[in-house]
Parts: sequence; structure tokens; C-alpha cells
Amino acid sequence: MRNLIVGEKYLAHEGEMVITDVNSGYRVNIQFKEAGYWGASRNGVSGTVHASNSTKAVARIDGSWHEGLNAQLNLSSSSLKVLWRAHAFPPNAHQYYGFTSFTIGLNEITPDIAEYLPPTDSRLRPDQRAMEEGKIDIADKEKERLEVAQRQRRKQREERGETWTPRWFEPTTDGEWVYKGGYWEARAQKKWDGSEKLW
Repeated sequence: MRNLIVGEKYLAHEGEMVITDVNSGYRVNIQFKEAGYWGASRNGVSGTVHASNSTKAVARIDGSWHEGLNAQLNLSSSSLKVLWRAHAFPPNAHQYYGFTSFTIGLNEITPDIAEYLPPTDSRLRPDQRAMEEGKIDIADKEKERLEVAQRQRRKQREERGETWTPRWFEPTTDGEWVYKGGYWEARAQKKWDGSEKLW
């Protein structure tokens, strides 16, 4: 967090991140750049793409994580390909936590998906729904109720000597979590047997 005392507050993402495609072995080493003096060149990102088990770059990316990214797919050429560009913010975005149109719509439950949602879908959280509707007092009470219920479920599991096991994901030997299948099939059949009551 920058400018805690004076100036516009903002989060500064700095450092390196490595993203690996577990199927192909391709990886990208991304560097989140430190902003210059007075926040110049804030949110800069650059990276190199490497083939599996290779230290030689096969492509480069450059841009900023909040505005857009470009890729240099042919390292012998200076031409760039636009990977993505951020859309303009919707009107009154400041009243919606600076969300984009896409983000604002993430919690919307549309008629075409409503009947397929599992009872554990976070879009069904009553505290979240109340907050979106501007009912802050109700949202606070619901959030507290949900947290108390979560602690009770965990305590009951511990008393029974059980551990919670994710339904759709499993750990790999290197500590990563991967999708193990079954969710989309259950969703298509609208079968959510064994789902805990969270809300």
C-alpha cells in the first residue's frame, strides 16, 4: 500500500511471478515493475515466455495489468500483438468500488443459469446480496450469522474426527490444487447431493 498518510492511496504490485501451463510445460516469467517517482509508470508488467525445460525466450509480453498487455510473438520482429485492452469504466464506477461492467455483472443470477447453480454458489450468499442492494445493516448481520455457522460446522467436524475435503479439487504432489472433474456433470444434471448448507 502506497501513500498511507499523504496522497492517493494505491496498491503496488511488485516482484516476480511464474505461471506454468501444466499440460504443455510452457511458462511465463512475469515481472511486476516498481512504479517510478510520483507513481510514474505505475502497474507496469513485462515477461518472457519459455518452452518446456528451456531457458531461451520464445515470446515476450509487456504492458500494464490495469490497462492492457501486448505480446511480441516473433522475437526477430518488432511487431506486437494486443492480447487484451481494458474497457472504459461504466458511469458512476466510484459508487461500485471501481468495478468494471464485467465485474459488476459477476454476481448477477440470470434466468438461464439460476436453476443450475449449486446451493453453495457464492452468488446465493444473503450477506452479499443485501450489500449489493444497499442494505448494509442486514448484510452485517447475515455475515456474522454465516461466520458463526461456519465455525460451528468446523467444530462439529473436529469433534467427529473428520477433516474437510474439497469436492471438485485435489492436491498434487507439489502442493498445487487441480480440478478433479465432476462439477459440470453435476451441474448439467442439477444434482448437488452431499452439498453442505452454507447459507
